[in-house]
Amino acid sequence: MQVLSLQGLSLLLFLDSDDEWLSNKLELQLNLFKEHSDFDLLGGLITKSNHNERTAIKEISLSKLIFKNYFQPSTVMLRRSVADSIGLFDETQRYAEEGNYFMRVANKHKCGLIMEQLVIYDQGKSGFGDGGLSANLVEMEKGELKNLKFAVQNGYITNFKYGLAVIFSILKYFRRILIVRIR
Repeated sequence: MQVLSLQGLSLLLFLDSDDEWLSNKLELQLNLFKEHSDFDLLGGLITKSNHNERTAIKEISLSKLIFKNYFQPSTVMLRRSVADSIGLFDETQRYAEEGNYFMRVANKHKCGLIMEQLVIYDQGKSGFGDGGLSANLVEMEKGELKNLKFAVQNGYITNFKYGLAVIFSILKYFRRILIVRIR
């Protein structure tokens, strides 16, 4: 984690050891934070986008995060005040800990996804099944289910939405298994 204080902004940034920031990441995110002061967290894509328009930001609500983790930590820049108010990652959670963190952030703060690639992710590997912690699909799924349970227990989502999210998560898990086996 890095703290960046520049032009009146105090921001936190993350960089996993096997990721690489693209050369325009910092400048782009700083400019967007200045332009869109209502956002507290801005992440980006790990693959190229088909967007041809001026840099677009898609708002990512807690409801969206329940079904898909849009934020890869190395793409994220957030206001330091966010971390001051809700803390950082749960260091006791080994798998899918970023999902838990970004749900806690989105529960209280406005989050956005910059529709541009900001990093080279995991030295170009796919998002799951290739190596590291994400290769353990069973534990990753347990972590995601733990995050959903956390969300319902803390009143972030209703029991109905929890049930839907669990079913969707299990379907994604089986899809991932098939993709890894086909590779």
